[in-house]
Amino acid sequence: MFDTGKDRLALDSTFLANVYFENLRFTQGRIGGVGTGGMRTVPFIADTLSLKFENHIYETASIPVLNRKSGAGDFYDGVLGHRYFSNNKYLMEINYDCEYLMLHNEANEMKLSNYTKIDIEIQKFGNTIRFYVPLIIQVNDTFRIQETLLLDIGSGGSLFLATPIAEKYNLAARTPNKVRAVVDNAGISGQSTTAYFQTNFVEIGGYKLDNMELRYSEDRSGFMISEQASGGLLGNRLLDNFDVIIDFGDTPALYLKPNRNFNIPFEDLSLRRGFGYADRSQTLKGWVVRAFFEDSPAAKSGLQSGDKIIFVNGVCIQEIPYEKQRDFWKSLDKVELIVLRNDEKMKFEFEINSNRSVLMR
Repeated sequence: MFDTGKDRLALDSTFLANVYFENLRFTQGRIGGVGTGGMRTVPFIADTLSLKFENHIYETASIPVLNRKSGAGDFYDGVLGHRYFSNNKYLMEINYDCEYLMLHNEANEMKLSNYTKIDIEIQKFGNTIRFYVPLIIQVNDTFRIQETLLLDIGSGGSLFLATPIAEKYNLAARTPNKVRAVVDNAGISGQSTTAYFQTNFVEIGGYKLDNMELRYSEDRSGFMISEQASGGLLGNRLLDNFDVIIDFGDTPALYLKPNRNFNIPFEDLSLRRGFGYADRSQTLKGWVVRAFFEDSPAAKSGLQSGDKIIFVNGVCIQEIPYEKQRDFWKSLDKVELIVLRNDEKMKFEFEINSNRSVLMR
């Protein structure tokens, strides 16, 4: 996973256990992230590893080894932070439509006049470098939020507001139609509690994205209360409305140009389902439940975090590849799940609704 919210390479522990590196040396280190479990002691690879992609070679040492498939799913073998790209001052082109990432050495290789430029604010925290982007959230006709958020392409959501921002704007009282969720393995530091709500629009670089779903943190510890989180996280579900260029040069900037996804309503299907899961179909032969939305039919059904889903409406989950899961869930309004819990098969049935009906209830 490429992640501008991180600056180093990290590897997943399950991935590392299934590949062969001869005589690796390990040490221990402390690391933290999203979640309320605090700093964790994890293994670090002390040796220098070379990471090759196309004709690029990135050499790095002191590599944390994390158990992240449990939260991110089997497609996740590790995370590649921005350090290689920012050190080399590349322009990075990200095309969500055609699903490619391209590196450029010079701005004249790009037609930047077709894009809107947004200046990036850089902050340094010890050896860690973070990139921040300003935006406006129009919550309703009379209430708006104007903050700077961490550019976090590793985040699958749209916007995730930090706990201090939620408190600053008293979002608990000013978002009456919110829906709370408890997420296990939300990040490096474990469980996280969030609240989803819908806005009139989000504005970035002068572009307005209508009726966007976002969330705010209710965590009382961990990354989402830290100075590094700033206003919160700016993630993929907002950025995939655009063709994106990140200029990692001397004066970093974000360039945006609307693509065919622009302002097409996007539903977070975990909110629609009432629960979330990690796709562990390759390593555990199931989808492992890891999140529940407050008062949802799924939460009331008896389904539990850690349950391993093996069939949905009679279809084996191994017949539903990752890239087809979104369309699969969108086609359903009732579900029958067969799950394994402590090796015992159990069945759960419940209805699912549209996000708008959930958030406007």
